[in-house]
Amino acid sequence: MSSVWAYEFRSNKSRDDLLALLNAGGPWTWQIRDSDRWRDYMQSRPSAAVRVRIHNPAAHIGRAGHTWTPHELGEWVEYTARLEVESDSIERSALDEIFLGLLRRAGVRDLREIESYA
Repeated sequence: MSSVWAYEFRSNKSRDDLLALLNAGGPWTWQIRDSDRWRDYMQSRPSAAVRVRIHNPAAHIGRAGHTWTPHELGEWVEYTARLEVESDSIERSALDEIFLGLLRRAGVRDLREIESYA
C-alpha cells in the first residue's frame, strides 16, 4: 500500500544552504535532482520504500529562466515537500518526526500540511 502526504513551508535559505543544513542534520542524505517538470529539486531516499522531495513551486510554474531560488538573498520563499511511502511497515509518524525536525532545525517558517500533489 502506498501513502503520500505533503507540506508547505517558507525559508530564507538558498538551495545550497538548505541542502547543507538538511545533510548536516542527518540521518538522511539529500541530493539535488532535476526533471523537466520540477526543474531542480531536493530528494532523499531514506529507504527503497520512502521518497522525500522538496520543490520550489515558483521554479516550475512556467516562467522561463527561473532557477531554484528566483528571489533575493534572505527573502522568505515558499517551498513544498512531498513524502511517499510504499510500505505498510513504515509509520508516517516516524518519518514526520525526522523530516519536520530537520525543517525546524533549518529555521523554516509557516510549516503546515497541505493537500498532496503529483
